[in-house]
Amino acid sequence: MDNGEGGPASPATSTITGNGCTPPSQYENLFITLGNQTQAASDAKINAMWSQFFNPSNANALFYTGPGTGEAYIKDVADNDVRTEGQSYGMMIALQLDHQTEFDELWAFAKNHMYNSSNKQYEWHVSTSGGSLGASGGAPDGDEWFAAALVFAHYRWGDTSGKYDYGTEAQSVLDLVRTQDFDQSNHIVQYYEGAGDTANGTDGSYMLPAFYQTWACFDTANSDFWTQATTDTRTFLHMITGSNGVIPDQSSFSGAATNSGGDDKLRCVANIMSDHNFFNADPWQTMTYAPEYASNQGSGNFSTAELSCNALLGFGLPAAMGTPFVTKLWNVAIPTGTERYYDGVLYSLALLHVSGTFHLWYY
Repeated sequence: MDNGEGGPASPATSTITGNGCTPPSQYENLFITLGNQTQAASDAKINAMWSQFFNPSNANALFYTGPGTGEAYIKDVADNDVRTEGQSYGMMIALQLDHQTEFDELWAFAKNHMYNSSNKQYEWHVSTSGGSLGASGGAPDGDEWFAAALVFAHYRWGDTSGKYDYGTEAQSVLDLVRTQDFDQSNHIVQYYEGAGDTANGTDGSYMLPAFYQTWACFDTANSDFWTQATTDTRTFLHMITGSNGVIPDQSSFSGAATNSGGDDKLRCVANIMSDHNFFNADPWQTMTYAPEYASNQGSGNFSTAELSCNALLGFGLPAAMGTPFVTKLWNVAIPTGTERYYDGVLYSLALLHVSGTFHLWYY
């Protein structure tokens, strides 16, 4: 493992042969290799996150049970609603930490209160009581994370151990993602300006090539589509990334920025660097993207959400350059207060990635 200044931290060991269906055999814990922490301390930090966010009686929880029996939701505290983004992130966190009951409860809420049978989409947000807020359209990022979590559940827990047949559920959501959330000619995930409208481009933070590669192995009938989506997405990210490493919030399918602002874009670095860590398939991610982004964005006073995503740069930078990003994540407090939702879910996912706890369960 070369974590010296001559090269980046080693990615998770992975065998990419044939159809790329061999998951990584080990996952690096950057808190140990770059942060000089112990496995016990790393585990304790993750346990503290779970104990706060997924304990409904905690004053700073994100996970709440109800409204029906066997249901639960991740609350956007500031907006007092429930979003497919948060539900799917919560499912992925529960999956990675082997909490099947909470996983099933979150999916039950989504199925019972967010699914719109008329257009066969998951409404992007609803009230905490499960009532519609008039959002007839879905959000592709939430759909994608639902699909990824369900595919992983199929392989981790099997299809008869919990409340759901995860494989069947995963295929249903993948069919939605493929036919409704992707531009069919570009094989790029779409962005919708408003609920129910037609796509006018894409959102860089919706691009999840590592997930698409796993879907090609699960959804074998559509393997060619997902393989093409993996390739086209990685290439498209090159095109829309600025010389400072920043990806705009939204872009046209020709690669022109249509909205440079917004908080979505801060997730791009986590998506790109996790793809590198898992598959190490695109040299641009470490040779160009990571150093440009780190050099231009690394010294700011960032929100917890942003510094959490930035911590994954440790997977693709020389140790001297990557360690400060990992250290910032280690040192930041677990988010509390009114704004704890977005900070909290991205903090949680970053902890799982950086600690080597986020695994690919797909074959």
